[in-house]
Amino acid sequence: MKKNSLIKTVSPKQQYAIRRWFIISMLLLSVSVIVIIVLEIPQLYALQSIKKDNKMLVVQTEQFDQVMTRQHKLQQEEQQLRKRQETVNQHNEQLDRLIDNLSHIIHACASDSTIESLQIKNNNFELTACCTQTCHATDFIEGLSQSKQFRNLTLTSLQQTEQKLKLLFTVKGE
Repeated sequence: MKKNSLIKTVSPKQQYAIRRWFIISMLLLSVSVIVIIVLEIPQLYALQSIKKDNKMLVVQTEQFDQVMTRQHKLQQEEQQLRKRQETVNQHNEQLDRLIDNLSHIIHACASDSTIESLQIKNNNFELTACCTQTCHATDFIEGLSQSKQFRNLTLTSLQQTEQKLKLLFTVKGE
């Protein structure tokens, strides 16, 4: 077994090498810490300023979120109102067509003719009227056929009423 002496000192050459190694190591360690700090400080400052800006933007965008939700609700209401307006417009157009058809029927009627009944289902109609002469019934059909709203007009019946002077006729068409 080899005897180790703990009292034996390190030679001055080795002491100088250890000291040199220690100083260089400490210098390199401190330089690397300083470099890391120098490189991280701008990033930390940027992070801090971004957090501050984010807080300000969150406060500012709260109002924007409220405005956007309100605008979205208003757009939905506008769509609903447009749908309702379209249905109202469709009904108005149907009424206008019906009024136009009725005015054509009234103008086609002779002065001594009277309309007894009128049934309109989908695009088909059936009209029953009274007149004094058969020529008035044919004139009525010709007057209606001249307008573009009525098609396929046919005189389906022509009969004498209880009053001997009046004729009851029925017209069908589209």
